[in-house]
Amino acid sequence: MKLSKKTIRRAVFHVNLFLASSIFSMSAFAGVAGHGVDPALLSAASSAAANSSSDASSVTAVDQSTGHAAANALGQSADTSAPSISSASAQTDTTTTPSISGALNGAPTGLPETPPAQEILPPTEDEIASYFQGAYVVGDSVAYGFQLYANRNRGNSAILQNLGFLTRGSFSAHNAFSAISSKSVHPLLQGTQHHIWDSLQLVGAKHAFLFFGLNDLNIGGVPGTVDYYTRLIQQIRAVNPEIEITILSTTPMYQGSEKGQLTNANIDALNQEMQALGETAGWDYLDLATPLKAENGTLAAQYCSDHYVHETNAAYQIWLQRFHDYAAAKLSARP
Repeated sequence: MKLSKKTIRRAVFHVNLFLASSIFSMSAFAGVAGHGVDPALLSAASSAAANSSSDASSVTAVDQSTGHAAANALGQSADTSAPSISSASAQTDTTTTPSISGALNGAPTGLPETPPAQEILPPTEDEIASYFQGAYVVGDSVAYGFQLYANRNRGNSAILQNLGFLTRGSFSAHNAFSAISSKSVHPLLQGTQHHIWDSLQLVGAKHAFLFFGLNDLNIGGVPGTVDYYTRLIQQIRAVNPEIEITILSTTPMYQGSEKGQLTNANIDALNQEMQALGETAGWDYLDLATPLKAENGTLAAQYCSDHYVHETNAAYQIWLQRFHDYAAAKLSARP
């Protein structure tokens, strides 16, 4: 059958339109698979549609057999089935997909990093010495011996330069409550006696290191000494509510010098009681006794000056070292 020119022209138009649409669909699919549509393909499809728009407006349908005949006349395929997608077009374009492996190999991930733990440095010697600003040693003749040692060695120790003293021979937790008189033995402050809680307030003390027991045990034994010691701390705090309290352990006696209730066994019991009470009552405890003991638990000979309870410079060197280590530990424990 011979086709008219008009019929052939219509068939060619529809074949071109079909091929342009197929190419556009295939390219769009490939573009989606590759994360983008090729702008050149969009432009080509748009131009093909625009060039044929005038003929398309006058045509509503085309007989499928007419399309085949026109295609045969032109030597082209007019298969109206859906176009196949080649494997090359269907594969995902991995070259445009961003890799995340770098984030696992040290590249930024966008997540906040945990800061490295800061190294905690030990306190300096200046910081340790400064710990004792406003600190006072309060006690009896053994504590007074430490005051004399401090007076002789202040030039060699910043701790001793900062540490204050309120001590006097025969002073005790019991007689701290005695009325002030010419016979009382309260520590002197600028030549005048005051109750110890008032003296600490007058000097603006921030920390009191208390040394009692040797003049107390023969008065009330361990229970009476613990009772008076506790009452004294409460009175000091009543007048100085912000003050810190540290108990200095009662130091031992020289072998063979024990008498009455003043014994090394009672000294050990007193120290244990005061240390245990401090854990609940809120005062601290510094052990001076243990490093001064001989193997049998008495005051070692090199640390005793009178075969009784008083101590040598070598003993007070240990006191100073214990004060140093105590401050270092306190400073290191602070947040």
